[in-house]
Amino acid sequence: LVLRAPFMPLAVAGKTTGELVQLFDIVATTLELAQIEPKHVHFSRSLAPYLGSVPLPADFVPRRFVFTEGGYASNEPRDHEGWDGLPDKTSDYYYKSALQMADPLSVCRAVSVRNLTHKLVYRSDPTDPDHFSELYDLVADPYELSNKYSDPGYALLRADLKEEILRWLVQTSDVTPWSVCERVSGKCSATPFRRR
Repeated sequence: LVLRAPFMPLAVAGKTTGELVQLFDIVATTLELAQIEPKHVHFSRSLAPYLGSVPLPADFVPRRFVFTEGGYASNEPRDHEGWDGLPDKTSDYYYKSALQMADPLSVCRAVSVRNLTHKLVYRSDPTDPDHFSELYDLVADPYELSNKYSDPGYALLRADLKEEILRWLVQTSDVTPWSVCERVSGKCSATPFRRR
């Protein structure tokens, strides 16, 4: 991730860090730099501490893991590109759409977890519970050429990373709103929720 912050006088040009960040950390970073209090639940962390010349705060804990998710289930054909007809063959999206229609599992649901040394990509679909998942040792294999997912020597690591995915999914899903909504009308107030 490359950041440019000309509006931050204390930002250090050319500063790099080896820590893990996620793209959605831009949300918390932007909110902090603009001095805007968030009015929604999000799981991003500000990257502002990395931008300055001062050392990180003593209580700052870098991310141990980063996550991604995406894809569609085979029982959700309406979500595949091309489900309502393929674009013209001259379109940049023709072959991508045609592949999704011919092989829906090519875009099946996937979630990945990565730390500084390993990456697990877990793919699953109702028709194939573990579809071509991948596990890489990023130290020994930085170009991800040797999939260790089925290697018995990586079984414990694979289980540990799957547990991190489960923990992340449990902690970041089914988020409750910040405002009180009336059950009958569905109208929501603009103020944050407070118990009486």
